[in-house]
Amino acid sequence: MMDDSLENAFETVGCDLCGGGAAKTFLPLEDHLFGVPGSFRVARCSSCGFLFTSPRPMRADLKRLYETYYVDHESSSALDQSHLKSELIHRPSLRRLYHSLFGNYLAAMLREARGRVLDIGCGTGNILKEMEALGLDAYGIEPNPKAAEACAKKGLRVVQGTLEETRFQENSFDTVILWHVIEHVPSPSSLLDAIYPILKPGGQVFICCPNAESYMAAMFKPFWAGWHMPFHFSHFTPETMKSLILKKSFQPVRIRAVTPDFLFPQSLEAFRRQKKDGKRAGLRRLGSPRMTRSLPFRAMAALTFRLLDSLFPGKGECLQVKIMKSEDSHGPSQGLCRYRHIQ
Repeated sequence: MMDDSLENAFETVGCDLCGGGAAKTFLPLEDHLFGVPGSFRVARCSSCGFLFTSPRPMRADLKRLYETYYVDHESSSALDQSHLKSELIHRPSLRRLYHSLFGNYLAAMLREARGRVLDIGCGTGNILKEMEALGLDAYGIEPNPKAAEACAKKGLRVVQGTLEETRFQENSFDTVILWHVIEHVPSPSSLLDAIYPILKPGGQVFICCPNAESYMAAMFKPFWAGWHMPFHFSHFTPETMKSLILKKSFQPVRIRAVTPDFLFPQSLEAFRRQKKDGKRAGLRRLGSPRMTRSLPFRAMAALTFRLLDSLFPGKGECLQVKIMKSEDSHGPSQGLCRYRHIQ
């Protein structure tokens, strides 16, 4: 359990996207994943419509909060069977097939990654291991000391801390990855500002985060795993993600909304735990962990998600974004002129 000093150490913040201070409650929430005590709130900025968690944990308490509660989502890029994990990492054709079927979309991102790569918020190193297997010069940053230690034991090159605390030289990396990270940081705007100087001209940034405008968010409402209170500070939609990019000195390349398979079982299990009346008996059986984590269930669900994503463009559960640093890095790119190229 979180002690009282941490549980009560929350701050009210303004909008990171436009700087506005006025916001209205969009959705009251509880933590349905880890059981962090307390009530939380997603607020909507009255000026630009950006969704963000406020009040939220103080920056100084984040380390203790993650060490107390947070479990790295190992299953997001591989199945639970250790033998298949090994096969996926070392056999590119099998890895592409897996990611195409289950919609984790790592294979597509890894095909485009090049050169010296930095994975910010690398967790216990799943993506780093895949990048190394592909011959990429991979490095990681991880603020959670336990996860960083796990990376070190695997022989991965990981710095414990945050990007702001780490002193990389300018133009150090060809590729930067923010895989389910940007929603966790206190200021996505400041994070992109910190990435810009360490990225080489022509370098690329890959972002993946939950889509608060998805059909899954609409279906599960407060039980949607993408809210992930109080660990997710920002809740992007396609439009607010575009707005963030266009305020920065990056060239937007694409934004697409896709539905991987790993958030759906968490949402379904949270819904199942809360809905105990007889009318929900069928859903309680459907949401049992044994069923939702089984390979046949995940395969069937994943194929359904591919169909839904095609029927409802922009409503997939996660946003996948690619942005680039201009070859001419002496000034900000004309982002508004490139807006039409976001897909």
